[in-house]
Amino acid sequence: MTFFRLDNKWLIWPLFLFLMTYAVLRALFVEPLFDELATLYWYIQTGYLPGRGATMDANNHILNSLISHQCFRLFGDHFFVYRLFSVLTFPIYFFAGRKLLSKTKSPFSIFIFLALISVHWIFDYFSFSRGYGPSLAFLVLAFYLIQRWFETKKAHLYIAVIFFFAATLLSNLSLLIPLVILLFYLIFVSIIHVKQFTVRQLVGFWITTLCFMTFLVPVYIYINKLKKAGALWWGSKEGLWEVTGKSISKNVFFSESEVFKYLMVFGIALSAVTLRRRWKNSGLKNLLLDPSWWIPVLFVLTLFGIWVSSKMLDVNYPMDRVGMYLVPLFILSVGYSVQNSEILRWALLGFLWFPASFVLNMNLDSSVFSPEDRIHRNFYREILRKVPSDACISADYVSQASYAYLTRKEKIPHVATDYLAEDSLSRGDYHISWVEALNWPDYSCILQDPVSGTRLYKRNTFSEKQVILDTMIPAIKSSNAVIPVLDLDLSSFSGRLVQTIVDGNVRLDKYCLDLNLRHEAESLKGELRRTDNTRFNWYFGRKTGYQFHYPNHPLLILPEDRILHIRFYNDDHNRVNLSGIHIKILAVTKK
Repeated sequence: MTFFRLDNKWLIWPLFLFLMTYAVLRALFVEPLFDELATLYWYIQTGYLPGRGATMDANNHILNSLISHQCFRLFGDHFFVYRLFSVLTFPIYFFAGRKLLSKTKSPFSIFIFLALISVHWIFDYFSFSRGYGPSLAFLVLAFYLIQRWFETKKAHLYIAVIFFFAATLLSNLSLLIPLVILLFYLIFVSIIHVKQFTVRQLVGFWITTLCFMTFLVPVYIYINKLKKAGALWWGSKEGLWEVTGKSISKNVFFSESEVFKYLMVFGIALSAVTLRRRWKNSGLKNLLLDPSWWIPVLFVLTLFGIWVSSKMLDVNYPMDRVGMYLVPLFILSVGYSVQNSEILRWALLGFLWFPASFVLNMNLDSSVFSPEDRIHRNFYREILRKVPSDACISADYVSQASYAYLTRKEKIPHVATDYLAEDSLSRGDYHISWVEALNWPDYSCILQDPVSGTRLYKRNTFSEKQVILDTMIPAIKSSNAVIPVLDLDLSSFSGRLVQTIVDGNVRLDKYCLDLNLRHEAESLKGELRRTDNTRFNWYFGRKTGYQFHYPNHPLLILPEDRILHIRFYNDDHNRVNLSGIHIKILAVTKK
């Protein structure tokens, strides 16, 4: 096994270059996940982080959003740019893991290392614009720095530990529990081994610790605000295995079988027995500084902390990617616990399953988690070929996000309308859906993405449409919050279906992220009924000039409806120039 060692540069460097190249290629070619698109629309292109205008959502991985926003401003609208932060943290994860495990001097540490870097589900997030990959990179680096600090007691190492604690937390707030546990463990170690520190080192330790505790206060306040806003809804309280265990097992082992539950329990029990034996033989004080002790302890206490949070603080058990950090903790815990046992360490050969499954799952078009959360560019081109110019396209929320981003390269995007489950009229002539097969009457599936499973449905029987108004609107210049375009008298259309097709040119004095075209029906009592939402910021981002083509879905005119308002909402009061506005209004008769 002289070749398969962590100190063999002829193994480590080719492996790193291979994985780094693969991460870069994935960042270039894999279409964005819905989570990435939501981050782009809400935070990256807006720059609205915690503060004015920020959407209260756990999707905001603050450090990723902040850095990606700056990259967006510097380099423009390219998804590889948004993913650059995650890609550049992979070397940290790779080499910090190697340095941490190299200190064990065990020939079996190579198996732990290979498992650590070859969980494809985790690797995916080093090529996505999310905070999960960077948070694990900073966490593993903090582990290595903790071990160096234990050895040297140098103040600058502890400052670096706390700095990367903060970076970990800002990358992924889900890591609050293990970081708080680890912080108090370091405080406990400093008290037990107080005689090994100089007065200057102790003063530096406590100042740095108090600074981090102060930093945790606004972080906790922000997390509490997210909870009150209902943003921490992912997961449930059904049980640690039912929610966390099964979802992680599905992404790591590609199965939710109970077998993996017992394998994990066996691994934890094995670690506990090994640690108990070492405690008895060596004494607690001598073990406190050993990563083969404190990392398994951290893993067990983190599981306990998750359970307590659910039972006492009404927090959901973390599901899939929210609990992703438990995977490297589990690998390190089991690996450290058994690698020095003459018999048990041979069980680490089972860790070779991770690189084997990694190779089998390599691709440049999908992901382990939520492969259906995207529309592929080839499928999008097929949609453009199939859908006539004036046909109304509707889309589910997730599909709308993907479709909108893909249209950004078009000179005149064909804007889709949102599908509302409670309103069957919001179904377009064509409908894009990411969910399982729809059983809608009068619709049939005409296209399916072979990779993501996204489907395009076509209405089988098209309605008869008669033009009742075809008009050009004079140019409009305004900075008002509401910009009227057309008001249509509905008194003669009661009980009928009306559809609009709107084309136009928009020019802005600066980018406008809150400009949207809406249709609203006003009743006799002056009440407004909004019928659609165009999400122009999804389609046009920070462009200051663009054209659009928007066939809306049919609107049923109710007896109390008096006027149909077509207007732009300009929440930021930016100066807007509208020209070439062409509106067709059609009376629709269903066959």
